[in-house]
Amino acid sequence: MIWNNATIFNEYLKNYIEYTGDNYSSKLLEFQNFLNSKDIKLSNNYIKQSIREYVKDEEYRQFENKLESDKSDGSEVETSDMTGIEFESYLGKVYESLGYTVEFTPASNDYGADLILSKFGQTTVVQAKRYRSPVGVKAVQEIIAAIKHYKANDGIIVTNSTYTNNAIKLAKENNIQLVDANELKKLIKNL
Repeated sequence: MIWNNATIFNEYLKNYIEYTGDNYSSKLLEFQNFLNSKDIKLSNNYIKQSIREYVKDEEYRQFENKLESDKSDGSEVETSDMTGIEFESYLGKVYESLGYTVEFTPASNDYGADLILSKFGQTTVVQAKRYRSPVGVKAVQEIIAAIKHYKANDGIIVTNSTYTNNAIKLAKENNIQLVDANELKKLIKNL
């Protein structure tokens, strides 16, 4: 029998991850044997990729729910408590709220951009810097490279911190928009 029902697989996958919790990778063989017993023949790589995608989507959903609950209770979202990926996801939601189409770049090998924004035929690359100290000139150099790589019209660096004087100077010389913690708070408040 050839299996082709993605809905059944997705339901099994969801139950498997909920059952195993953070130990899902150690129980992969058990899950694959279960699928085989149900006459579901999928490659190990396909199953692993599906698990990674499900876990990433679930983390994103949980993060969105946290943002919505923070927003609904009137409290300010505390970006310094976020991981780098959560900060990128948060910025994606902010820019979506501003009417941009948002595309996330890969977590590594991103060529200096974390988000690619599109609006009115213009493309903007964004680098997210969740730092405790001021963002330096390296971030500006990276976003300049990202503009060329992604053939973007312009670039923005967003941080929950501030910028060094050299970073500000280089950004100004290259028309890079810098959004610091205070400007980010104003941007969010106006949503």
